[in-house]
Amino acid sequence: MAKKIVCYCQDLTESDLIRAIEEGYDHIEMLKRYTGAFMGTCQGKMCGLNVLKVFAEKS
Repeated sequence: MAKKIVCYCQDLTESDLIRAIEEGYDHIEMLKRYTGAFMGTCQGKMCGLNVLKVFAEKS
């Protein structure tokens, strides 16, 4: 299975986000702090919709 990159700045994959949500980080702010999503050089401009899409589908 190929890696599906969601956040290029932090090198986060879809499976990283799903794993974090399954571990109990089911609030977007906690997910952000745990994974570093939205905290890269783009500040969420490139990955924001991708992260929110995975979050909405899995939480």
